[in-house]
Amino acid sequence: MELKDQGLLEIKQGRRISVRDVVVPITETKQRVKELNLLIKQTLGRVRQLKINEIVFGRYLLSQALESSRDNNQLVFIDANMHIASERAKEISHFWGIPVVPAVLHNLRAVLTEGDFIRYAITPYHRLERAAEEIKQAGFTKQVEIIPIQVTFRPDFRQKLLSLKPNSPVWLFTHPDEFDKNGQSFADSYEEAFADIGVHFLVKQASTEADILKALRSPAKPLIIIYTELWDTLSQKTKNHLMVMRPQYEIDKFSLEIAKARAGIVTLPE
Repeated sequence: MELKDQGLLEIKQGRRISVRDVVVPITETKQRVKELNLLIKQTLGRVRQLKINEIVFGRYLLSQALESSRDNNQLVFIDANMHIASERAKEISHFWGIPVVPAVLHNLRAVLTEGDFIRYAITPYHRLERAAEEIKQAGFTKQVEIIPIQVTFRPDFRQKLLSLKPNSPVWLFTHPDEFDKNGQSFADSYEEAFADIGVHFLVKQASTEADILKALRSPAKPLIIIYTELWDTLSQKTKNHLMVMRPQYEIDKFSLEIAKARAGIVTLPE
C-alpha cells in the first residue's frame, strides 16, 4: 500500500497488482512543489520590492511563458505523415495544456537543427526505431529524449472489421520498403488485436493507385487497408470505395499519462 501511495503500483479491484511503467513518484512531485513554493515566495518578495502588483506580475509572467513556448518548442510529436502528426500533436497539446510541435520522419533532422530547444520527442512504438535512428543521425541523442506511446485501434475501425463475414480476407498494403523490412510480420499486431473476429490478414506491397485498383478486381474481394502516405495520393473515388480504408488509431490514455510524467509535466496544486 505504501508503494501504491508512492505512485509506483497500480491496484484495481478484481485485477492483478501491476508495476506502473515510468512514473514520477508522489514524493518527488511533493519535493518539486516544495521547491516551487520557495521560488515563488522569493520571487514575489522581489516583486513587492519593485512595487509591482502581484496579480499584474502573474499575468505578465504567463504572457512571457506563452511567448517563450512559441519560440522555444520543447516537445515534438513524430510520425510518418504530417496530417497524422498534426492531429496527434494537437490532441496531446490539448490534454497536457502546452504546445506540441508536429514533425515527420523524413524531415526530422531539419526540425531538430532549427534550434537547441527540443528536449522531448514523442512517437508511437511502431515508429520508435526509425525515429531513434533519425535523432542519432542528426547528432541529437544526448539532447533529445525519445518517449514512445501506445496507439490503439479506434472503435469504428474495429466495427468495420466486425461487419465482415467470418474468414474474410483483409489485405494490408504497405510501402515496398516496409514490406521488404517486415514482410508478413507487419500483420502480427492486427492478428493479435482482432483475434476474436476471425478474419485473415495478409500483407502486400503497393506504391501507386493502380496497385489498389488491381487488388479491387481480385476474385478474393478483400477489405483493403492502405498505409497513410499512399492514401493521401488516392482519388476520392477510390477512397470512397466500400472495401477500401486506412488504419484508424487513437492514443492510449494511460500510455499518454506515462509519457507526461517522463516529460516532466506534473500536476501541481491550484
